[in-house]
Amino acid sequence: MEPQPFFLSVGKSCPSSASGSACLLVTDDDQTASINAHTIAILPIEQGQPYEFSVWALAETLEQTLLVTITNPSDHASYLGPMPDPLPLLELPMGLPQGKIQPLWLTLHVPAHSTPGDYTGTVTLTYRNSGTATIPLRVHVWNFDLPKEHHLRTAYGLSMRSLDRYHFLGEDKDLRREVFRLYLQDFATHRISPYNPVGDDWYSVSLSDNVDPEQIEVSVDFSSFDDAATYAFDELGFDSFRIWLPHFASGTYQGSNLPTLAGYTWGSDEYEIIYTKLLSAITNHLADRGWLNKAYAYWFDEPHGSEDYAMVIQGMDMLSRMEPRLNRLLTEEYDQVLAATSSITLASNTAFASGWRGCGCASSGEGSSAWMLWMLLALTGVRRKSPRPS
Repeated sequence: MEPQPFFLSVGKSCPSSASGSACLLVTDDDQTASINAHTIAILPIEQGQPYEFSVWALAETLEQTLLVTITNPSDHASYLGPMPDPLPLLELPMGLPQGKIQPLWLTLHVPAHSTPGDYTGTVTLTYRNSGTATIPLRVHVWNFDLPKEHHLRTAYGLSMRSLDRYHFLGEDKDLRREVFRLYLQDFATHRISPYNPVGDDWYSVSLSDNVDPEQIEVSVDFSSFDDAATYAFDELGFDSFRIWLPHFASGTYQGSNLPTLAGYTWGSDEYEIIYTKLLSAITNHLADRGWLNKAYAYWFDEPHGSEDYAMVIQGMDMLSRMEPRLNRLLTEEYDQVLAATSSITLASNTAFASGWRGCGCASSGEGSSAWMLWMLLALTGVRRKSPRPS
């Protein structure tokens, strides 16, 4: 069968690049066949510099090429059998499964300010038996640059503790910062923002020793935070982040925590006087740096039952009084009373499909928004053997 040409159509992007992707399907009936090498050449129709490609591979087993075998479908969109999911970098030589199709995932990155137009090229695969397969390629580069700033907001979990465990970092903060920045770069390339874009480099808060809440002074050290936030927001272009609220209440459906501040209980008048100073010191600094509009307070995850609901309503009302400019995010199925206390309401994708219909926007007041909540769990069973980033 003759190789069929494939076509990519991409814009251009800063700071990293825009990308277009295509899937190549290769197969061989020879049980001993394998791909030993590949070359990718793409040139403009008129003279110019060739573009850089990265090739990704899906292979047939969990250990080698990470097709994930689904044995227990979790929802209506799932099915039994092999499911292509992870895209590890192609390692050669790569054996071809006899009588099966082997997908190769090709991604083209186009730098900003590239010359628009049509480009042609080839992808050549060399087999162990010295045979080759040459696949024609066409690329159309559009005459616009994708902006660095994102306009579809996202909020993805990225746990520092998970990085430690997955990469065997041994809680080495310098190494963890280096690995974390590699993740941030990958997030930025794919135009998604994490909850926490500064890693371990948050601000620190201290209070004076006064007993009278009116006399207590709050100081905040932003030195480490500003360096990390400048990189995340001004260089990489992240569009949102979960603000850290030291000494504020927190909770999940599994339980909650009610802190004290300078000896005063959460929710008391004295607590609110002190916390207003603390929160203002943080938000005023964020506003001065142009980052406050990216921040959201996400302090309670999926409240459950009347006791949690009462706590969420109280906490959201406190935040609204203390700092009305700060977005307040809530992850819970739509409830009219709860939605009225938050400026960003999330419900699961199934709730939207079954008639949620943006009720949060209509009920939460001016300036509110509704985000969609997707629960994604990736379980590959594979860890890096080396703790060093590459």
